[in-house]
Amino acid sequence: MSPRGDANSEPDPLKVEYAGVLGTVAAHIPFIGIYAGAFNTLPGKMYAFGFIVAVAMLYLLAHELSE
Repeated sequence: MSPRGDANSEPDPLKVEYAGVLGTVAAHIPFIGIYAGAFNTLPGKMYAFGFIVAVAMLYLLAHELSE
């Protein structure tokens, strides 16, 4: 079986060798996978939602107090 894309009925016409695949690191954020994994759980989503609501409420409170 030849490799092909999911939506293709025909095999790919060209084979790309491993040495022909070039990649460079554009950015590195340490430990981002831990946070990304935590946000995929129900408690993580609840904490994220609560944090967003708290920030929005603090912003509105600061806006009200400045007037």
